[in-house]
Amino acid sequence: MKKMKEKKRGRREENGGKWRKKEEEERKKKKRKMEKVLEVGVLSWSLATILVPNSAGFMPGLVLSRILVGIGEGVSPSAATDLIARQVIHILSLSL
Repeated sequence: MKKMKEKKRGRREENGGKWRKKEEEERKKKKRKMEKVLEVGVLSWSLATILVPNSAGFMPGLVLSRILVGIGEGVSPSAATDLIARQVIHILSLSL
């Protein structure tokens, strides 16, 4: 009876380890994705800001730069918030 319980516990620990590993891989994949979104948003925002003085006399260029600024401003804060929240959750889970 005792050996059976030990076997069951061993299997549970084994499955728990696989689950944790899978969860960790998914967390890292999501983090990489959000980092890429943040990079694109900040790059878009920066390039558009640089283009504004150069396209001041050219209306389509000015409109395009404002669209790029809007995309950058719209994407960057949400991606940054997601990355920060995931990091805080990860740190809290390690401390428990």
